Amino acid sequence: MTYKSVRTVPAIRGVTEPDSRPRRHRSSAPTARSLEMLLINEDLARTRMRDAEAEAAEARLARRLIVARRMRRRAERWQHRAEQAARRARLAAAAVL
Repeated sequence: MTYKSVRTVPAIRGVTEPDSRPRRHRSSAPTARSLEMLLINEDLARTRMRDAEAEAAEARLARRLIVARRMRRRAERWQHRAEQAARRARLAAAAVL
């Protein structure tokens, strides 16, 4: 339960009204402990960001390697088909003569 501060009106005894004096607020300056926690949290956020960036770079590299491997396989397949076509053409030319 909270109690409101009240002051007595001097002209009428026993009548009270809410206290309109400004209340003193706590300083908004961070305490040493809260400043330390803020720095710890910032450091943690930076570490997480670095980890996420490293993981993303690793994923990009893995993707590039997969694509390169796929392109190499396709090139080898087309090379093999070209060699087979050349072999068939030589056999066909030899058969005609």
